Amino acid sequence: MSTLCTTETPVTLETGLDVLVDISWRKVAGDAGYIIMARLITIIEEIQALLDIKQLFNLDEMAIVESYIKDRPTTRFSKQDVKIFIEKLIHLDSFAELLRDRFGMTSRELRYRIHERNKIKAEERPGVLLHSKPEVKIESDNWKKRASNTSSAFASSFNSGSGSAFDSSFNSGSGSGSGSGSGSSFGISFASKYKDLDERLNLRSSDTELKKNDGFSPTGIRSNANNEVLQTLNGDDDDDDDELNKLARNCNEYRETCKSLKLKVAEMGSTVERLERTIFEQEVLILKLKKRERFPLWFEIYSFFTLLCFQVMSQFSKLFKLPADCIDYVGTHIQKKYQNYKLMKMFELLQKMNLKIQVNWLLVLGVLIIVLLFASLQHSNQDNLAYIYETNDQRTQKVPGLTEIWRRIPVVEQWLYSSIEW
Repeated sequence: MSTLCTTETPVTLETGLDVLVDISWRKVAGDAGYIIMARLITIIEEIQALLDIKQLFNLDEMAIVESYIKDRPTTRFSKQDVKIFIEKLIHLDSFAELLRDRFGMTSRELRYRIHERNKIKAEERPGVLLHSKPEVKIESDNWKKRASNTSSAFASSFNSGSGSAFDSSFNSGSGSGSGSGSGSSFGISFASKYKDLDERLNLRSSDTELKKNDGFSPTGIRSNANNEVLQTLNGDDDDDDDELNKLARNCNEYRETCKSLKLKVAEMGSTVERLERTIFEQEVLILKLKKRERFPLWFEIYSFFTLLCFQVMSQFSKLFKLPADCIDYVGTHIQKKYQNYKLMKMFELLQKMNLKIQVNWLLVLGVLIIVLLFASLQHSNQDNLAYIYETNDQRTQKVPGLTEIWRRIPVVEQWLYSSIEW
């Protein structure tokens, strides 16, 4: 039956409310012309099931529905009344706008959902659906008394084209009342209930207009709670933007600080290099001063003359082919006595050059040195023991002795005494 309804009426967003109410009505009430107010929530649940939507109306709209069900659970509704009630409840231009704006639904998607949901329901419950017609029992006269005190302007409560539907519906169902004149009293009672409903809906509309003038947009998509959430989110976004701007400023400051620190590090590196170079030069100078303090100038001169003598000896050793054992002995002795770096290098050089010195040559050289020393000493002693005459003074002044000559040179004198002791 629901498939027949969907095929007769083309399913679009504009006809979606008619199709959904027709299908839900057939599932809930079958062929019955009316349902009570308590079963309106079942119609809404069937519509939500067809659309595969968890909540069709927002909290404010559902609060209105629940209040009407609680206050008037036995009020009778026709199929057309349900459609008008839903259109007035959502406070939008049409039900199509509700599906399009609140759920982002298109006509094609609506057709697909209705077709698939009917297919699933048919598979779950095959065969003809059994529907029970609602029975309204009025056990007391209090309801009639309240109905007689209400206004009879039922058709004028819905001036948007719903008056004829309500009149025809209730005139056709007037026979279900009890007693004489039950049709008119029954219509008057329902007219009063629907008038009260329309007044509450109009009051809701006026509240909505006031909120709209105050800057609130009650389009049905966003409730008060949703707007508060959106305002909170917007405030959070502003806070996030401020935080991002603050972090960006801090990042730029840190970047500039990093550049300045890099320049300072480069300058410190060059300064450290200069300091290291200066320290090295100072250490070299300190070593030179220590060496000069340990070995005075006269000792350096003495070392120079000693090296010169050994070089001369090396040249003579080439001529006489002296053995290398002698030069090793002399070098070791001088190294132990003076511990001179230059002498060590000299003997290493002599060993590398394979110089050979004979022991006989050293003995002859030593004998010659001793003879010369004794001769010079004897000559100086004779000059000191003799009488001093003017002629001798003149002679000694004209021809000085060998001892007087080397005594005038301290280095030579020191070298001669050292050689004699050795």
